[in-house]
Amino acid sequence: MPFDVISYSLAKKGISLTEGAKKKPPAFYSAIVLKDGTTVWAEDSDGKTIASGEAGVDDAGVIQSAVDAVVSLGGGRILLKRGLYTLTDSIKLTAPIILAGEGENTILKMADNIGEIPVISIESNNIIIRELLIDGNKDNRPAPSSTPSAACGILAHWENEAVEDVRIINVYVKNAPYDGININGKRVVHINCIVENSGDDGFNSQGGEEHIYIACVARNNDDDGFHLSWGERGKVISCTSYNNGQHGFYTQHDYLIIISCRLYDNYMDGIRIASESKYARISFNEASNNAGNGITIEGDYAIVEGNIAYDNGTAGIYVSGEGVKIFQNIIRNTAGGYTQDYAIDVVSSANKTVIKENDVTNGGSIANLKIDSANSLVRNNIGQNMKTVTADYSMIWADEAILADASGGAITITLPDPAAYPNYEVMIKKIDSSTNAVTVAPHGTETIDGASSLTLANQNDAVRLRSDGTNWFSF
Repeated sequence: MPFDVISYSLAKKGISLTEGAKKKPPAFYSAIVLKDGTTVWAEDSDGKTIASGEAGVDDAGVIQSAVDAVVSLGGGRILLKRGLYTLTDSIKLTAPIILAGEGENTILKMADNIGEIPVISIESNNIIIRELLIDGNKDNRPAPSSTPSAACGILAHWENEAVEDVRIINVYVKNAPYDGININGKRVVHINCIVENSGDDGFNSQGGEEHIYIACVARNNDDDGFHLSWGERGKVISCTSYNNGQHGFYTQHDYLIIISCRLYDNYMDGIRIASESKYARISFNEASNNAGNGITIEGDYAIVEGNIAYDNGTAGIYVSGEGVKIFQNIIRNTAGGYTQDYAIDVVSSANKTVIKENDVTNGGSIANLKIDSANSLVRNNIGQNMKTVTADYSMIWADEAILADASGGAITITLPDPAAYPNYEVMIKKIDSSTNAVTVAPHGTETIDGASSLTLANQNDAVRLRSDGTNWFSF
């Protein structure tokens, strides 16, 4: 007979093979909540009943008893088995625990006529919520009486201090009377979550640091899909926001990154960086068919690069902040939705905007580029038309090349301030055959090759000028 290693090992421990086979494996939870047609009950990991009650009536109390039992152990994992749990009170997470369901088969739904409370209230650090469907039941509950309101799907700041180290994973929130998920805290991560049909914002971070959203979806919410209030160093990666009543994404955060997201069919802007925000980076996103602008930058020192914006209601990219850099974006009208007036619109209040190497071909029905800020630099963009002037004209740094037509009389082209962008060039060419001169004059007391001005006397005379920050030199 061959030697049986398993039987030998068990025999040495005084256990028969039959007894070993019957030995129950350890539970992977600290408490479990289950329900059938009539009863809801909670058990600990040894199968002992923690609490029980009538299904649909006592669901919230039984779940809270399971939470409290795990809290008394110092933390652990609570498993909510599949089923519809009707709640008459919030589930309060008051210590570090994991609250997990079985995906969309585990439903936490607030009962009818419940006031302004959240479905889940996070009241501790180090919380994980995962694999749940949360239904706020807003159509059958009173509308919020004030703004802000606690009537959220998940809430972690209302009358509490900011929380830290929260993870929300694979959670689907719908029908919240106020925000779907509203968290004030630090190091809060949302992964693969969906929020829809909320009475206010889908996702809302009420301050804090390092709020991270990865592969999340916000849709059909009454206000913003994603709303990041004051705070800093948030990251939004590979998320989608569409058909929201205001912006796809709105933020007042500093040092924010929005990358590889899709924002479309929103009733205001696809992305709006508010004036309070600084140092945002907006890269490789797609903003289309939003009723406002594709991307609005009101804050200062943002970088906007590699995005695609098309068929938005006003402009592909709109800028009113200071020090904004706009590089290598593609902006179009495709006749597939709204018609953009402008590919890029920089208003007069903006300052030191740099616009380079974008493709704005057919990006605006009125003009591809509308640059009203005298101190903006525009260079090397595809679809940027050269400007033709027939009268005296003062150049701005948005003018890369000027075609001067002096057929109606001599004209003067005044150069921009060389101190604004040292080492950049402008080009001027006389295009008419008349004997009228085109005079190129400096902005102030600076010189052009040491002289006070330069004259283009003949057709096709041209000059390329570069500043050293103080004076101009021809090449």
